[in-house]
Amino acid sequence: RTRALFAGHDLLTAVVDAPSDCQDSDGMSRGFRTSAEHCRDVEAVVGHLKTLSPVPVWLVGTSRGTESAANCAIRLQGAVAGLVLTSAITRGDAKGAAVTDMDLGAIRAPVLVLAHRDDGCQATPAADVPAILDKLANARRKEAKILTGGEPPRSKPCDALSQHGFLGLEQEAVEAIATFIKVGHSAAGR
Repeated sequence: RTRALFAGHDLLTAVVDAPSDCQDSDGMSRGFRTSAEHCRDVEAVVGHLKTLSPVPVWLVGTSRGTESAANCAIRLQGAVAGLVLTSAITRGDAKGAAVTDMDLGAIRAPVLVLAHRDDGCQATPAADVPAILDKLANARRKEAKILTGGEPPRSKPCDALSQHGFLGLEQEAVEAIATFIKVGHSAAGR
């Protein structure tokens, strides 16, 4: 729902999906998102993007994707310029790990944490955003943005067509992300 919005900010996007040999009925197999193998795949995508355009590459993860993005930001320190976590998993369960259980202190790149105040997903409450920021002790720049409003949910609380997926706030969410990335890129160019 947001690729065209990112393109409108002159940002190139790539969506990383579950490899065919590492997926189950819920997407990526349990444990794959926190593996070194997953980050090698992401590193290949990052390398390819850098051949298309010589600009910094940021990892953006939403919900369960924050597990992947945080893991790879930790493992690929020099390859990625920054990290954005939206509707971040802060309460691990049978499906995967919480980002707050990862070594977020190892991340030195800038990090934006974006949440919806009324996110009804039990694994991603906006109230846990300060805990994420606390664990990002060594990030060059860290910021939290909490959105409100949007459209009434048309899906379950942990699905995309709800506050969890910023339904009706796509423009505002992308604007916040693009602004954070561009400010980081401008500051790095000085």
